[in-house]
Amino acid sequence: MPKQYDSTTKYLIEEYTQDWLRLLKLPLGDISIIDSDLSTFARTADKILRVEAQPPYIAHIELQASYKPDMAERFMVYNVLAGQRTGLPVCTTIFLL
Repeated sequence: MPKQYDSTTKYLIEEYTQDWLRLLKLPLGDISIIDSDLSTFARTADKILRVEAQPPYIAHIELQASYKPDMAERFMVYNVLAGQRTGLPVCTTIFLL
């Protein structure tokens, strides 16, 4: 079930992908947004970006409206599943809004 800020924050990441990577001080390259549905495990990450830098990697960006005790474990699972799905290293960054 989508949360209150999900559509807005996902839009911001989709529209300003280069800006997010610059903010995170990650290497830049051609970017394609890939499906972030990790439904095999009933999980969907906020946004997962494939960055064609040298070497290519996945930028996983999560925007959280509030702190939740399970955040570290949940995002670690997202990171591992995204890496397994894409075969690329994953850089996960969480913004607590």
